[in-house]
Order: sequence, then C-alpha cells, then structure tokens
Amino acid sequence: MSSLFKTIVVGTDFTASAAGAAAAALRLANTSTAVVHLVHVVDDGDMAELLEIHGGVSRETLCEQLRSAAMERVEAALAQADPDCLVPRDRIQCEAVVGDPLIDLLNYITDVSADLLVIGSGARPELSLRTGELAARLVRKANCAVMLVRVPPPATFATIVACADLSDLTHRVLEAGVDIANRDHAELHVVHLFRPPRSLISLLGDSTLQTRATSREYEERAHVRLSRAIESIPAIASLPDARRHIVECADHKAGLLEFLEARGASLAVVGSHGRRGWKTVLMGSTAEFLVRRSDCSVLILKPQDFRVVLR
Repeated sequence: MSSLFKTIVVGTDFTASAAGAAAAALRLANTSTAVVHLVHVVDDGDMAELLEIHGGVSRETLCEQLRSAAMERVEAALAQADPDCLVPRDRIQCEAVVGDPLIDLLNYITDVSADLLVIGSGARPELSLRTGELAARLVRKANCAVMLVRVPPPATFATIVACADLSDLTHRVLEAGVDIANRDHAELHVVHLFRPPRSLISLLGDSTLQTRATSREYEERAHVRLSRAIESIPAIASLPDARRHIVECADHKAGLLEFLEARGASLAVVGSHGRRGWKTVLMGSTAEFLVRRSDCSVLILKPQDFRVVLR
C-alpha cells in the first residue's frame, strides 16, 4: 500500500488519549514506509518556581534532567503503543524537548518536514479548556495535516466519513478516507452537504432563476460533481460497499455534526482551507468546529502551500 504520509509526528503527553494517538500513527506507518517521530514537550512554564525550590541547580542542568526523564517515558510509551514492534525501530524516532508545548511542537514539525501531526484529546474537549485550546491551535497553525484521536482510542477506525465540500481539497480528502478505510477494513461514507442560497434567490423575486433554483436541482448538480470526484480515486474500487450521501442542510457545521453522530463515525476526514477572514475569526472553521464539538477522531487536511509563520 502506498504511503499516504511519509513523515508522521506524534505529540505525546503520556495520557490515554496520547497512547491512542501513537497507536493510530503506528497503524498508518505499519503498512507503509513512513517515519514516525514520537515527541514530548516538557512545559517550562513552571521552571522558575522549580529552580527556586531546588536552589543551586542551574537551568541547564534542570532542563537536561527533565529531558532525560521525559525520554525514558517517551520510550516506554512507544513500547506500550507497539509492543510487537510492528514498525521497524529504524523508522521511529523518540524525542523530548523542554519549552513551550505549542511553539516547540510546531517548530519540530517544520524541522523534520512532517506531513502529519497526530495528537490525542478527550472525548469531549469542551470539558477541558486547556486541551481543547491546544488542539485547536495546533489544528490552526500546524503546517501539515493533523489527526486528533479521541478517548477511548479505537483499535481501528470502524466507520470513516470523508467530508467532500467539492473544493480543491476534495481529492485529498477522498484519497485519505479510502486509504485509511482500506488499512482498517472500515466502512466508508462520503458525504457532501449543500445549502441552496435562498436569501440571494429571494431577492430576485418571481424570476426564471428563482423557479429553477430548487433544492432538487442543487442536489442533482452536487451529485454529478461528487461522482466525478469519487471516480478520480481508483482505489475506491476496493471498497464496493462505500456509500455516498448528498445532504441538504441549513447549516454546514451542525449538519455535518448530526451526520457524524447518526452514522456512529469513528473518524471524520475533512479539509481546512486556512481562511483568515472575519467569519473564521467569529465562527471558526468547520475543521475547528469538529475538533471542539465532535465525539469522533478527526483528520484535517490542508492545502499543500499552507504556511503559518510563528512569531
């Protein structure tokens, strides 16, 4: 099977969700040639207080002690996530860094040219503001795809929903959904949600456009475009039971969340376009909405030229 991702970074904080993230990343690497980096960033936010308590110890010495202790736990986490050594150890790199969890993890991703970051999060991230905020910031700022794995982590993803918005990212979303469904022998659903622009149509009054712009016509147009997108993924032939859905909804985010819950999705694959307009600031992207509100794991894909410059 081809490598969907070639360099995978797993951010671990030694929690159950992080263990699930590591296991998911190693499953992806197991049937490919991907290299996996298992990384823990020791938060140095309390470093000053710790130095006061342990007087006479230099910051450099304390940092090295913390890094060494963290490395032992990273290696233990690897042994727990892959006890049978399914992924050759020459394709796994363990690392511990002392610094800012957000900034240093983002910098590490850039340094190793990662194309996927895998992190864990609780089943309901809104109950943990710190975890939810860190996950949302990583989703927003990482210069690569991000997979957020929920607790309890599944042994495999049983039901995968590929969210096709018919943008330029749709091909990659479908490709990823098919690839992971094949790896995990999962049920695959491809969904496109549409909303006819009724407010614009109503402004035209009793016109030809208004009479033609029915929900049925929008649905048929979406069906044609989605069929073309699906046909561009040859590997989908190996999933004869894959299902496609065209769904009309009043709100894309709420409609998608409802669809995921109705299908019992264990993984949603979605594109994030990195928009920075005022609507994104106020409402958040669909990807960030799913990170904060959905109960399933989420894989967020980004444009190839997506870049965030850290300040």
